[in-house]
Amino acid sequence: MVRGVNWFVGVLLLLMCNSNIWAWGCSSAEIEAGSSTVGCLNVNGVDRHYRLFVPHKYQVVGRPLPLLIGLHGGADNPKSFERYSQFSTLSEKTAEFIAVYPKGVNKHWNDGRANVGAGVDDVAFLRALVKHLKRDLKLPVAPKKIFITGISNGGLMAMRVACEHPRWIAGIAVVAASETKQLSRKCSSRLLPMAAVFVFGDQDTAFLPSGLIVNPVKQKQLRGKHIGIDQTVSHWVKANHCGQFNRSRPINAVAADQTTVVKRTYQSCKKPVVYFKVKGGGHRWADSTASNGRLIRKMLNMGYASQEINAAEEIWSVFR
Repeated sequence: MVRGVNWFVGVLLLLMCNSNIWAWGCSSAEIEAGSSTVGCLNVNGVDRHYRLFVPHKYQVVGRPLPLLIGLHGGADNPKSFERYSQFSTLSEKTAEFIAVYPKGVNKHWNDGRANVGAGVDDVAFLRALVKHLKRDLKLPVAPKKIFITGISNGGLMAMRVACEHPRWIAGIAVVAASETKQLSRKCSSRLLPMAAVFVFGDQDTAFLPSGLIVNPVKQKQLRGKHIGIDQTVSHWVKANHCGQFNRSRPINAVAADQTTVVKRTYQSCKKPVVYFKVKGGGHRWADSTASNGRLIRKMLNMGYASQEINAAEEIWSVFR
């Protein structure tokens, strides 16, 4: 009898762990104001996971809050992106937005390239995630105030969403990425005005000046082709009907980080367009706390991160 019970319990545990078979192993995040929690929802038969951060004062603000969706880069994860992007810290400090960090299947997003995340409907996941937060978790998400930001593969995914569902989101912020040729062909004539922020290093080790996208650690591993950051920004300048940009001086130069940041703010736009050109910057997120140790710069070949700006604060100042 005991042996039979053990067999039954073993099968039950197996089914519970295999969330692709039964969705009841997939549960929503608990809301713990001021702390990050993890959750899951089933989209088209696939369990999709996310991290959620709601600021302490979200209930006393007295109005719905914007939602910021933060997309990690390829081979990364939501917890890591939340840590170095500093958006949750900013959310808690300002109580101006809710932050959610979805997880890509196999640590990647289907940004439209044939060899990255192919077959996964990440657009459906992101749209379902927003509905889930509002409907199931009853979070006060402000209508028409959904913003998407991401780095590298996550930045490409943000641009794909902006292309395919321009009326659904209010703005994007793209770090260490420029439009792929596929996105350019598909989207350049379909873009609608929305806030757009770009942060790109001219020594990026993944999006090369040659137009190739490669794995920074394995430079011979081709990941696609891109059109360059200047042409990418130009597409958004055109979509937002902007004029010329203000030529600003370099931002607070910090000699130790080997970078200089120049901010371009375009004028007379229907929606703001801002481009932070990071001279000497690599395939990195800019933040005053970023590490420039040998491991990440040389062994992982990611280059220098600028410490002269806090990318989260700069991005949110535009979205705000």
